[in-house]
Amino acid sequence: MSPLETNSKKRPLKNLIIYTLVSEWPLTVRRIYNKLKNNNEIDVTYQAVFKTVKELVEKDVLVEKDKNYMINVGWINMVRDIADMMKKRYLSASGESEIPRDVYFPDPRVTMFLSEVGKKITEYLKDSEGCVIAIGGGGINFGLGVKYYLSNRGMEVNYLELDRHEIHMNKTKIRKKDVEKRKILVVDSAINTGETMKKVMKKMDSIKNDFRIKDVKYAVGCDLAGIVDWCATRKPYLPVSDKGVLSIFW
Repeated sequence: MSPLETNSKKRPLKNLIIYTLVSEWPLTVRRIYNKLKNNNEIDVTYQAVFKTVKELVEKDVLVEKDKNYMINVGWINMVRDIADMMKKRYLSASGESEIPRDVYFPDPRVTMFLSEVGKKITEYLKDSEGCVIAIGGGGINFGLGVKYYLSNRGMEVNYLELDRHEIHMNKTKIRKKDVEKRKILVVDSAINTGETMKKVMKKMDSIKNDFRIKDVKYAVGCDLAGIVDWCATRKPYLPVSDKGVLSIFW
């Protein structure tokens, strides 16, 4: 029995559309509607199916070509990554995983990030005083996550936050006492074009000798440009708004 045939009345329409496209694709909205109507348990209008399909396209869950629709492979990959993270979390809770429980944070992207690169960060900073620099906005959660992660391992670091607007206006200010003779780890949530990273690294290069900075590494959760030292994934994030990262399934 397919998921479409199980408790169909209780499943949100967006789920039913996705299940339909799991078994056959690409399909027009009309064909999706007809397949849903063929299941006698489902009472749905064509207008509702059309509206929901368009919403799924806007959220990058579906892709459209010549009025035919299929599931976005990038979305499938992200669902897989989140499922892997959830598996690690449950195994850890039952004592079957080597990943420490303190890796887990309310934002699943931070959890994934620390699960993937936490050991590299620890290795990088273990023989030197360090400074974690978080890029304002989404990078704050990641930066605080790194600070907490290191603190739990007995590694205290300086912590700074850079305003993203000031970065792009070339007005970033970094105090010598915060970074002098230290290894620097710049942390952000994601990189799309790499412009923010370029400006930050240009700033670091301009002060590196005067402030006697030992080294600079850049780490992000998602690196779409393929330019950072460490990242958790090079695939687009599944949106974490709209009732959570996996809300599409309930």
